[in-house]
Amino acid sequence: MLQSFNFTSQHASKRSSAVVKGWLAISGLALLSACSGFQQVQPGTSYSELVQRFGMPQQQCQSDSTAGGQILNWSGQPMGRFAWTAELDEAERVVSMQQMLSDTGFAKLNTGDWDQQRVACWFGRPALIEQARYQGKRHETWTYRYLQPAQYLAHFYIYFDESGQVRHFHPGPDPLEMNDGWFFRP
Repeated sequence: MLQSFNFTSQHASKRSSAVVKGWLAISGLALLSACSGFQQVQPGTSYSELVQRFGMPQQQCQSDSTAGGQILNWSGQPMGRFAWTAELDEAERVVSMQQMLSDTGFAKLNTGDWDQQRVACWFGRPALIEQARYQGKRHETWTYRYLQPAQYLAHFYIYFDESGQVRHFHPGPDPLEMNDGWFFRP
């Protein structure tokens, strides 16, 4: 039976905390097994094999680098820290499969022009969409949760101008993991 939780209270009961921790542990194991499955995908794997193994992708777009190809994305956001992206050729076979929510994946933003559609295709849906100031102007900001090296829990922020073009991006610590007295930590 599902338990309802009151997230407005500052302190959860020990019982509901144990239920949440148990659910998170089970969810974490499921995500780890899915992630390891993505790592096993080899070039040449067909679109139908991907869908059979991982379900329908959350994002499916035309490829910006492979003529006639597609980009497929399976994301664990908002709380998961993975977004696996497959680039397919015109025959609907995998050319590459990569975990985009990583320092290496985000480095792709340094190449070419990026708009919101291209970011969504490659990185999946963000964990959070907010308005933030950058260089004195308000920008729509997409936040992705991810793991930096040494399992450091982080956020990656992408700022878009009013036309939807990427103007700035950077990593930062995950505020939920900071134990500085500003955020509640059970």
